[in-house]
Amino acid sequence: MVLECKAINTLDLGMHVQITGEILDVKLDESASTDTGKPDIEKIKPFTYDPAAISYHAIGKNLGRAFNLGKKFK
Repeated sequence: MVLECKAINTLDLGMHVQITGEILDVKLDESASTDTGKPDIEKIKPFTYDPAAISYHAIGKNLGRAFNLGKKFK
């Protein structure tokens, strides 16, 4: 999956710079999509970097439906 982005704003945070952008285009290889052509997060296997721990973390486990999961805590 490739996201073509345009930088909209930068914010100097001292040791880091936060960049806010606008997504201009999305390209998705067929092997990383569902039967309906939508991105399949389990096939894409995205990850993130944690600079404090100097380590990478996997993303992808489904925890529940958005806006429904927290209802049981009300």
